[in-house]
Amino acid sequence: MEGQNLVTSIFSRISREIRFVGSIAAMSWVALYCNTSAAQDSAKEPVYPEIGPTTHFLDHDASIAGFAEVGWYKANIPFIDIPDTQIQEVYYYRWRTAHEAQKYTGAKNG
Repeated sequence: MEGQNLVTSIFSRISREIRFVGSIAAMSWVALYCNTSAAQDSAKEPVYPEIGPTTHFLDHDASIAGFAEVGWYKANIPFIDIPDTQIQEVYYYRWRTAHEAQKYTGAKNG
């Protein structure tokens, strides 16, 4: 009886390992397939949404000068004009750090 339990436990362990390896292989295939189709779809679509009609009395480029991916800021953040320049600088600084926290920005910026 003891030998039969040993054989049963060995087969169940092998069965679990095979199922685990099979599930890893299936997940890898799905990940590769999804990334491939996403890359094909993204090639057709623009990177950022189209910028709609806005006011043109603010110099948007001056507010975000020196930022990486200027197009992202133009498409995603509201531009403001505040009399206190320090508050305005903090506002754009916080948008920059929030955007940089979304992805790796390079060795220069950490």
